[in-house]
Amino acid sequence: MEDLERVFIKTLRSKKFYRDLLLVVLVVVVVMIVYMLIMHVNINILLHVDPILLLASMILYGFSNVIDAIRLKILFKNVGYRMSIVDAFKARIMGNVVALATPSSVGGEPVRALILASYGIRLSRAIAVTLFEDYWDIIIINIPALSFAVMRLPITIFVLLSSIYNIVAWNILFLAVRRKSVRGFLSRLRDKSIGIIRKFLDLLLIMVSSVEHVSTSLNIGTAIRVIGVTLAKYTIVFSSFLLAARSIGKVSLQQTLEALVFYNAMGPIPTPGAAGGAEYGLSMVLSPEQVIVVRAVAFFTTIILGLPVFMLYVRRLHESLSTNINISTTPTTS
Repeated sequence: MEDLERVFIKTLRSKKFYRDLLLVVLVVVVVMIVYMLIMHVNINILLHVDPILLLASMILYGFSNVIDAIRLKILFKNVGYRMSIVDAFKARIMGNVVALATPSSVGGEPVRALILASYGIRLSRAIAVTLFEDYWDIIIINIPALSFAVMRLPITIFVLLSSIYNIVAWNILFLAVRRKSVRGFLSRLRDKSIGIIRKFLDLLLIMVSSVEHVSTSLNIGTAIRVIGVTLAKYTIVFSSFLLAARSIGKVSLQQTLEALVFYNAMGPIPTPGAAGGAEYGLSMVLSPEQVIVVRAVAFFTTIILGLPVFMLYVRRLHESLSTNINISTTPTTS
């Protein structure tokens, strides 16, 4: 696992990563321009956006990362480690930046896991913590997305399919590993394998063990706190979307809620920065002009806030992991 840490850090510090991120920004901008041309977006309406509501929307969207950091701190404490809110915020915002540059946002979890690993926790267990963090987002967002999508069929068919996939896949991830039969099957398969397949199954079994530990260690009280913080986070994001949409036109509370869940349900699609999927999800309920504004707020707020933090902190993270210096290795006593 230590080799994986160093390889990933090296990748994050390479010029290629920044080129890839720039390419993602260009792809998202091009998709937005194509969307504007196809949907005949009125440029005059965009030019008369309310700057105060737009700025307030961006501030709220950025602040939602602080709530995410609180949740990460709670889950990390649940496995026996205390983490500063500053580092938790760095983990969240840096993970979001890297997620933009990877298909299906898969790069966000390893970045957050590396920051957790600098506290002395094993990387496999750190990854399990970040996946468990995502689990609550997936469930809380995709259940209402599925319900709303059913009511708006057939135009929401892709939201419906994405929501079903997200709910089923993530529940399999965290429920199947609890079954001894599944772990036993993987162990027997590993014993009969050789070469790279055996190495892969070794890593998979380590991850299965870590996911099981993290998911079974959650007590009811902590679960309630995590759910409450997650709901608070999406209340803030909802408010951000509402202000962004109203900065350019009228929108109801229900339309905003549907836009929020559809947008996030389409987030895991395998395109850079969820290009295309995000616009599709928003366009189910918002006007074309509102789609552009809300999409711009969500995407560029992450870039503006996250990229400077990423550039400043990635070197320090590399030094911490390279010298095995833990920011804090003291397990909680509570």
